[in-house]
Amino acid sequence: MLDGIRGSLDGFDADLVGRGERLECAQLARTLASRLTALSAVLLAKADAAQESLQQAGTPTTSWLTVQGGLSRREAAGMLHQAKELAEHPEVAQAATAGQISVGQARAIGTVLGGLSELDQTQQARAEQLLLDMAGSLDSDRLAKATPQVLAQVAPAQADETLERRLQRQAEAAQRNRSLVFRRDGNGSILFTGSLPLADGEAWIAHLDAYTQSRRRTALEERDPTATGLTPEQRRADALVAMILNHSTG
Repeated sequence: MLDGIRGSLDGFDADLVGRGERLECAQLARTLASRLTALSAVLLAKADAAQESLQQAGTPTTSWLTVQGGLSRREAAGMLHQAKELAEHPEVAQAATAGQISVGQARAIGTVLGGLSELDQTQQARAEQLLLDMAGSLDSDRLAKATPQVLAQVAPAQADETLERRLQRQAEAAQRNRSLVFRRDGNGSILFTGSLPLADGEAWIAHLDAYTQSRRRTALEERDPTATGLTPEQRRADALVAMILNHSTG
């Protein structure tokens, strides 16, 4: 069956799709890609559970993925992790492989269910079914934030307490995980990554964006030729540097 799909794709020429049909074909291809991604995850999780790569190639599943799929070890580990998460919820996996929900929605549902460990088995099953129903009208981002609605229906008596504990854990984890890391990329730039607690991060972004807009208005008023053609990301980077320099000399 999969060989048949591959054969059909080999015979498909995107250049032959006529005007007015491209969006429909793109949407169909996207839906098929999502279903195949879910199917691949289910098969991969089953193969890993049965240690098939060790039996056939003498290597763990992640190593097999790096050799056969050309993935980095990080990509392979991430793919296997996502496959296992999807396989933990068979009904969600079935809905994704059937095209009833997208693979992104399936992952969002898995994330929500993973944060509801306080619920018993019956409540977990009800939460899973509720999230599958909600997927008919919510995208993956909104599904990932649906924990309060789910708790209110599945476990109303403990919803407030459970949500309060979850938010407290998140706040404590965010505080522990705060960081700012710099490294040179060897190509004339310095790269940095970091993590801030949500409230601090949102306040910093708001302050930086306000400063960025203020600099942009000033540049336009002064008709600065260097201010044209900049991307929003470049404007934000310039504003950050200016803020730091102004603070150090202020």
